[in-house]
Amino acid sequence: MKKVLAVFLCLVICLQGISVFAYFDYPDVDEEYVEITDLLYDLEIMEGDDEGKFNPDNTLTRAEAAAIMVRLLGKEKNWLLPTTDFADVARSHWAAKYINCAHENGIINGMGDGTFEPDAPLTYHQAVKMLVCVLGYGPVGEALGGFAGGGYLYTGSKQVTNVIKGVENWISEKRYNDPITRIAMAQMVYNSLEVELMDENSFSAGINGTICDPPESETILTKYLHCQRFEGYVTNFYENESRIQIVIEECDYSPIGGDLKIGQRREILNCDRNAKSFLGYQIAGYFKEGKFLKGAIVSRNETFTLAGSDIKEFTEEKVIYYKDKETDWVDEFEFEKYIIITGFVPIEFECNVIVNGKLNPDFNVYEEYKNLDEITFLDNDNDGDFEFIIVDTEE
Repeated sequence: MKKVLAVFLCLVICLQGISVFAYFDYPDVDEEYVEITDLLYDLEIMEGDDEGKFNPDNTLTRAEAAAIMVRLLGKEKNWLLPTTDFADVARSHWAAKYINCAHENGIINGMGDGTFEPDAPLTYHQAVKMLVCVLGYGPVGEALGGFAGGGYLYTGSKQVTNVIKGVENWISEKRYNDPITRIAMAQMVYNSLEVELMDENSFSAGINGTICDPPESETILTKYLHCQRFEGYVTNFYENESRIQIVIEECDYSPIGGDLKIGQRREILNCDRNAKSFLGYQIAGYFKEGKFLKGAIVSRNETFTLAGSDIKEFTEEKVIYYKDKETDWVDEFEFEKYIIITGFVPIEFECNVIVNGKLNPDFNVYEEYKNLDEITFLDNDNDGDFEFIIVDTEE
C-alpha cells in the first residue's frame, strides 16, 4: 500500500460537511464519499489504482476482499504462509497469505468443496458476511440461520445493522448475489470501523431470536488498528506554514502506537486556508503513529459575534451589548470569567483569547474591544458560557 505523509481531518458543523484538510483526492469519487475513501487510504485498507483513480463502480474479487479483511484485523505485516488452505489458491498467488489468514481467523470458509475461487466477483451477501465475522458477530449470524438464511444481514444487533448504512438499497432491490461495487464495499468497511466488537462467546440463541450481550466497547480502530481517539480544541492557526495546533482535552488509552496525553499540544499539517474559521472549536478524531487520521467538529460548538462598537460594557463576567442603539435597549450574556470551566483541560493561560489566529493571553480585550470590528465568542461545550474570544487586529 502507498503511504501518504499528509493527514486528513474532516470538520463538520451542524449538518454541513466541510473538508478542510484534504490530502488525497480521487478524481472519480463523488464528494459524499471523499471522507470515506481518504480515510481508508490513510489506514492502508483500500486504495486506488496506479493512475490515482479509485474506480468506484468496478467490482471486487473474493481475493481482494480477503486482503481488506486481513488489513482490518491488523495482521497484514505479521502473517506467514506455511501452507495454503484451498486447492485453487497456489502459494504464488498474490493474495495467498491474505486468504489463508482470513480462513484461519474464521472470516471465510471457501465454497464448501475445498476451493475458494479467489478471482470470482465478491457478492453483496459475501461482503456483509465477511465484515460481520471480522466484528465478532459470526456466531450470532449462524444462530439466526447462517449465510443462506440471511442471518449475516439480520443479526438482531443494532451494531451490525450500522454496517449496511448507505447501502440498504442492495437489500430492498434484492441484489444479494450481485457483485458488489468498490464504493459500496468502501462504505460498509468505513461503517464497520467504529462498530463495537462482539466477544464471540457473548451471545445466546433463544426462542425469540438471538440476544447479544454488551460488546467489549472496542472497535476495529482501537483494538486492531491501534488508533487512539481524542477530543480537543483548536488554538492556533499558522497560515504561512499551513498548520493548526490542537490542545488534547480527552483521549483514550492506547497501549500500542498511541502517545496522546491530556493537556498535550499537537499539530496538524497541510491545512486548507479556511481552517482558521474553526479556531476555538472542539473536535474529535483518531491518532495513529504520529498522525491524525480523521476528525469531526463536535456538534455542540456555538458562536456569537459582535462588533466592538455594539458593546456597551465588557467585563470578565459579562458583555452587555446594544440590540438597538436608537432605543438603547440592551441584552447580556454571562461568561465563566474566561477560565477553562470544570471538566476542561487546565491550561496555563488566564484567558482564552485568540488573536490573529493564535492564543494570546496577554491581549487585553476588555480595553481594546471598542477598536475591533468583529469579536466572536465561542461556547464549545454547549453549557451556555463562552470559553473563547476570537478577534483579528490590523498587524
